[in-house]
Amino acid sequence: MRAIKVFSFEEPIDYEKCLTLQKNLVNEVLSDPAVGYLLLLEHTPVFTLGRRAKQDNILVPYKLLEKEGIKVVETDRGGDITYHGPGQLISYPIISLDCKVKEYVWRLEEAIIRLLNAYGIKSGRKKGYPGVWIDERRKIASIGIGIKRKGKIWISYHGTAFNVCPNLRHFSFITPCGISGIEMVSIESLTGESPPMAEIKKLYVEEFKRLFSNYNVIPSSPDKLPYPR
Repeated sequence: MRAIKVFSFEEPIDYEKCLTLQKNLVNEVLSDPAVGYLLLLEHTPVFTLGRRAKQDNILVPYKLLEKEGIKVVETDRGGDITYHGPGQLISYPIISLDCKVKEYVWRLEEAIIRLLNAYGIKSGRKKGYPGVWIDERRKIASIGIGIKRKGKIWISYHGTAFNVCPNLRHFSFITPCGISGIEMVSIESLTGESPPMAEIKKLYVEEFKRLFSNYNVIPSSPDKLPYPR
């Protein structure tokens, strides 16, 4: 059985530094597909532009972004533009896939859908639009993945961004996911309460284990990562 080591970070991490870490771990898994990683973290404020992103989906002047402390980074994940910041659970599984990509994305969505059920929040999918939706207009989690291939081995990286209690105002500075007319929401905006991030991470790992049952999911410590953070 393949193993997945779970690394949970307490302080928000710079996106570009974390991207370098991901790429190092991808190379690690390409060398030994029996061992994978699951990074759980928050980012410092950043807009990331995926492979299909357009610059005009940033709706405000860059001077305002500087004032708000929001970086802009082009990245190699799928999708368009999104926001990452404190109060948002980021999940980056870096693993050798045991299924097709469509099934993998379904599992990532399902983990969040099941987690939301624990807080009495009904959510689901919107055909043609990856992520987790509250209804046709409101979205609570985004998905953008990357895949590295080595022969028949497919390694995932990037992942999901799930709104627990981020600054939702920052989403108004962009066209989220390149889709006009949608509203980004969070657990806090829907319920008036913000669960502790540690509690959210614990529930997420429990659902991840159920959905990725062909893997042995093992808690670990960021200090044991093979590369600097």
